[in-house]
Amino acid sequence: AVGTSLPELATCLVASIKGQHDISIGNLVGSNIFNTLLVVGTAGLVRPFSIGSRLIGLDYCIMIIVSVAFLAMAAIGRRISRANGVILFLVYFAYITFLLSYSR
Repeated sequence: AVGTSLPELATCLVASIKGQHDISIGNLVGSNIFNTLLVVGTAGLVRPFSIGSRLIGLDYCIMIIVSVAFLAMAAIGRRISRANGVILFLVYFAYITFLLSYSR
C-alpha cells in the first residue's frame, strides 16, 4: 500500500506547494476510486473473497464519519486549512495506532 500511495502523495504535495489544489484533490479522489473499483474488482475476479464482519462494522463506520467530517471541513471553510489537515492527520494516526494495537 505504501508503494502505490507514495507517488500520489508526492504529486499531491507538489501540487499543493505550487498552488494547484484542484490537481491535488482530483488525484486523491481519482486514486481512491481507482483502488476501490479496479483493484478490488480485479482481485475479486482472480479469486473471490469474503468481507469480514469487522470491515463492515467498525471500519465502515469510521470511514463514513471521516468522510463526512472532511466534507464538512471543506464545505464550511471552502478549503482545508492547516488546522484541518492536522486534525485529519491525527485522526489517521490514531486509527492506525488502534489497528496495530487491536490486531495483536
